Amino acid sequence: RPRSTVNAGRKSQWVRMWRMANAAAAKNNGSVRAVERAIESVDIVLPEPPYDVDILAADEQGLLFDICVHAPSRSDGEEAVTEVIRKLWYLCQREGLVMAGAANRLSRFTQPLRPDIAEIERHIATAELFPASASGFGAVVAAARYEVYDEGETLLAVGDPFDRLFLVTEGTLAVTLGHGDDAPVVQEVEAGELFVSRALLSSGPSPVTISADGETSVISLGAATVLGFLNANPSLARDLEAVIDVTELGLRSAR
Repeated sequence: RPRSTVNAGRKSQWVRMWRMANAAAAKNNGSVRAVERAIESVDIVLPEPPYDVDILAADEQGLLFDICVHAPSRSDGEEAVTEVIRKLWYLCQREGLVMAGAANRLSRFTQPLRPDIAEIERHIATAELFPASASGFGAVVAAARYEVYDEGETLLAVGDPFDRLFLVTEGTLAVTLGHGDDAPVVQEVEAGELFVSRALLSSGPSPVTISADGETSVISLGAATVLGFLNANPSLARDLEAVIDVTELGLRSAR
């Protein structure tokens, strides 16, 4: 079909792999899917005609791709392409990919993309649930994932498996009952605070939606890591219950 239309926006971008041990083909497939997810997250992109992602070059270092998206007007098309690349930046940094060139400056984020291990340790140790002197603290730090989310991005939605705990390092998380602008906010989680639901104990469905209220960075810890740490330090279980109680209180107040 024609690639040049009055409402189309186009952009070529080089995406390189970073800190991934997969084969080159798997890496490239991962970054193609990240591009598709970024396009699909931008509301102004029209579903018809469908978008295109063309791979112009690919090797073990990464891939060069060209995207074509369609929007209601030419100016909307230009805006849509810019927003797609910006959204892609956030996906890339969470999934071990890195974008080359000026696209890295589209984010408003001003902190280092990945703090060094000492900074990660400091953040985790600041949370009372994970004292640095406790058995297994090193394993918790090794399992930690540092993630940055754009304003409005969803970390977990109602009904998703609640399989990780979140420690906010910068920004704010908004915890709501349901989706959308009308969903009531039951809790705001600020920098230095944890968010966890009782569902973490059983990997049950999340009772809430967690989203970034402004650009927000978090450290996430999987349920197996958290529960393994508490099994090794049973005296800290009360601290987990105290964090869960804050969540439960907010849920009861909103219902």
